[in-house]
Amino acid sequence: MRSEWKNYYTDLDIPESWENISYSNDELPSFMHNKFQIWIDQPDPDKLIFDTRFCVLQLDADNQTINDSWYLVTDDFDEVLKTVNQKKFEFNGCEIFDPTKSECGRFEVDPAEYYGQAYLNTLNKVY
Repeated sequence: MRSEWKNYYTDLDIPESWENISYSNDELPSFMHNKFQIWIDQPDPDKLIFDTRFCVLQLDADNQTINDSWYLVTDDFDEVLKTVNQKKFEFNGCEIFDPTKSECGRFEVDPAEYYGQAYLNTLNKVY
C-alpha cells in the first residue's frame, strides 16, 4: 500500500470490520466488506481520479468482481455504509441485496409478499 493513501481516508470513520486490500499498483486504496470492494479517492474534489469519491464493486464468492460496472458511485460515505452493510439473503439460488427489487433488479416488489419467509428471516439477522 502506498503511504500517501492513508491521507485519502483519515477524515472517514472506516469500520474495523473492513479489510484494507489496497495494492501498491492500484490507482486508489480500497477496502473489502460483505462481498463489496470500496474504492476511496482523496477528499479534495478537484483532485479526484474518478468522478466521485467513492466507487463500490460487488464481489462473488471468490472475491472477484461480478462485472465491470460500478455497483455504486457516490460522494456520500453514509450511502456507502448503507450499501455495504445491507442485509442480504438467498432466494431461488440468487443472492438478494435489495429486497425491494426482483432477482434481476429491474422490478419493484413488496419484499414480504414476493420473497416471503426468506426475506422475513433477514429482519432478525445482525451483520
